[in-house]
Amino acid sequence: MSKILVLASKAEDKIIYPNGEIILKRGGPLYFIEDTFRALRVNYSLPPEATPAKVEIKVLPGGIGETGKIVDSDKLTIPKRLICPNVLISTIAPTSLDTSFLNSYKGSVFFDVQGFLRGQRESNFQNSVWETVINSIDRVVLKGNSKELSLIPKVAISLAKRNILIETRGSQGVVVWNQGKRKAFKPPHIVRTENTIGAGDTFFAAFVSYYLLGCPLSKVVTKALDYTCEFMWTKNQATTRI
Repeated sequence: MSKILVLASKAEDKIIYPNGEIILKRGGPLYFIEDTFRALRVNYSLPPEATPAKVEIKVLPGGIGETGKIVDSDKLTIPKRLICPNVLISTIAPTSLDTSFLNSYKGSVFFDVQGFLRGQRESNFQNSVWETVINSIDRVVLKGNSKELSLIPKVAISLAKRNILIETRGSQGVVVWNQGKRKAFKPPHIVRTENTIGAGDTFFAAFVSYYLLGCPLSKVVTKALDYTCEFMWTKNQATTRI
């Protein structure tokens, strides 16, 4: 039996650079998660294959980030017999996955909120996704960037901090809450690239990999940041390491 089931979107990315150059690449969270799990030898499984989402990404000038637009979403299927002790969730869009299965699932859940907040401008406590997460929060590791987490109902954030909540802050590293205690972690160095596509997915996959090995949490975060920095450095667009 695999250690973890990966419920993550894959995509066909159309990347548009400031100079007008267009590159078509494989993308989506699944692409980077699988690369990381293979490199770190994680025993994982996937649901039945879904048609890839189609995503258009515009790289902003000056290396300050990217903006994305979903052209066509995907639809992930939950296996009928869900017996894995762990699940990683990371989607492209809110419609990619029905999370109601979490109401009966008893394993650990590693939940990247990015796809479930795409297009949302304010928190919505009635959203069934967050009601499900709140009901399962004692088994959930929640991850998102500062903007994403600001959109989640405050009650969900408060409860998540009692277990594990990860806030990613780009080149500034991450802040982790565990059992109500806050700790900030800096990356070992800063890598300047033309884009940061895949960095968050790679970090979370590395975090999960080391977490499943039973490493102490501080070591898990530190090793995941190290791995992500090396991922950024090996990207073709890498230009500077500070």
